Amino acid sequence: MISPTKEAYKIFHEGQEALSLVEAAGIRLDMDYLDRTTKRACQKAEEIEAELKETEIWAAWKKRFREKANIASGDQLGEILFGKRGMYEAKKKTATGKPDTSEDALMACGDPFVKPFLNLKKLRKMESTYLQGLIREADQNGFLHPSFGLNRAITYRSNSSNPNFQNIPVRDPRLGKMIRRAFVPREGNVFVEVDYSSLEVRIAACYHKDPTMLDYIRTGHDLHKDMAVECFSLKPDQVSKQARFEAKSNFVFAEFYGDWWKSVAKCLWDRIADLPEIPCIACEGSGESSNGGGCVPCVGAGSSSIYAHLASKGISSLGAYEKHIEKVENRFWKERFSRYDQWRDYWWDKYKKRGWFQMKTGFVCQGIYRRNEVINYAVQGAAFHCLLWSLTQIVKELKQRGFKALVVGQIHDSVILDIPEAELEKVLALVRDIMCMRLREEWHWIITPMEIEAEGSRENWHEKQELEIPE
Repeated sequence: MISPTKEAYKIFHEGQEALSLVEAAGIRLDMDYLDRTTKRACQKAEEIEAELKETEIWAAWKKRFREKANIASGDQLGEILFGKRGMYEAKKKTATGKPDTSEDALMACGDPFVKPFLNLKKLRKMESTYLQGLIREADQNGFLHPSFGLNRAITYRSNSSNPNFQNIPVRDPRLGKMIRRAFVPREGNVFVEVDYSSLEVRIAACYHKDPTMLDYIRTGHDLHKDMAVECFSLKPDQVSKQARFEAKSNFVFAEFYGDWWKSVAKCLWDRIADLPEIPCIACEGSGESSNGGGCVPCVGAGSSSIYAHLASKGISSLGAYEKHIEKVENRFWKERFSRYDQWRDYWWDKYKKRGWFQMKTGFVCQGIYRRNEVINYAVQGAAFHCLLWSLTQIVKELKQRGFKALVVGQIHDSVILDIPEAELEKVLALVRDIMCMRLREEWHWIITPMEIEAEGSRENWHEKQELEIPE
């Protein structure tokens, strides 16, 4: 068995001590808000459930499952909608052969029963898992003390429990808003979240040292915008904020974490309908063709959907789009990031020969892993250790310098603080120094600049806005 280095042990030993102080500090909750919101969520869920039980689908549901009928069961609804005697043909099935009942699959059938059904499930989960969970775990003074551990994740990242603070929803805007509004600063304080910018991308570059990636990081050039240009065949000035986000989430990150062109293309294709229209390239937004008639690609409107835009370039179906993304992926790895691609093969081959790999921070992973796990774990673990080392130093220095500011939470690449208004600028300056400067002085293998972003609110976690961090 290969042992971790003494440095790795020190990171976890001191890190767990710091996290115990974070747990003891606690996060303030708005208990009145939680009580009101829980009651409203429960009442709304009951109203939706009553309406659903008046439909023909529920009648068929009851007839099919009798006393076992459970209106919260996606599998049962899948049987009603997509089963042998179902109302619709299942477009996708799970690995076990059952109809896919994911949100996208259900919405795709277009039945009016689906939307309120999904709303009911979200409300029930919000009420039972999140709102009631926060109320249950709060102490008598209205403070939450989630546990943060370092002994569960095989990636050597942290975990959280009672409740899982690292699982607060963010992808669903409505759900995220309702839950995060419950987290409030102490009286006279600012609730602050400091986040490492593109942390895993920067740490990955310390492994593969791809010159193109290093150039992107050091110059601040926008990789996600560049890939939106390629994925959607746009000009740079046509890339909307949303198009950039989709390219970032469903292409760049998907490729970095080991996805492949076929599934990437499907995800992007499904999201194109939600992207804003763009000025028509053929008529330059005039709506007229060169012969004076209406522009055919945009039907004389002067703008067109991304679907119509791609169709004008011969990409009018998912199959054609898959071929397009296959080419984009090939250029991404073989031309744009060829050194990164070579490192992935090298790292995987090295692991296959030895059966283990060591992170930059000294931790060792040994056992049976898939290729993507071998490549990703080394990056994810080391990236979190940057956050853990920084958190440890912040906790120490706040105490040593006599600040009243507290670190109250941690989410993989971000630190949550509760800072008195009068200390805000000094604490943020200290945090920047530790996270961006001292970290690189401690670990010389970090060859990329480290950057952070801060958001804060005097009201609650959801209302946070960008904060300027003093130099």
